[in-house]
Amino acid sequence: RATMIKSLETMDTIFLARTKYLCGDEMTIADISAFCEIMQLGFIEEDISKYKNITAWYDRIFQMEGVQKVCGFILEAMKKSVQKRRAKM
Repeated sequence: RATMIKSLETMDTIFLARTKYLCGDEMTIADISAFCEIMQLGFIEEDISKYKNITAWYDRIFQMEGVQKVCGFILEAMKKSVQKRRAKM
């Protein structure tokens, strides 16, 4: 968990503090890869809202044409997984 938090802090305060995307002002494969990883944090209910630059970056990518359609099934699976885990508690 500590490594994950350090990675999020670095991404937020270094990579996204000065640019729109991870490697500059245009989206690259680095953004696509990182977006997929960040999205999966929902499975463990990790709140990324305290990372303002990551949140803005995530929202910017999520609003791109086709992203919601492609990622929708993952988000639904995530919700179901979280609901099942909570029901067992």
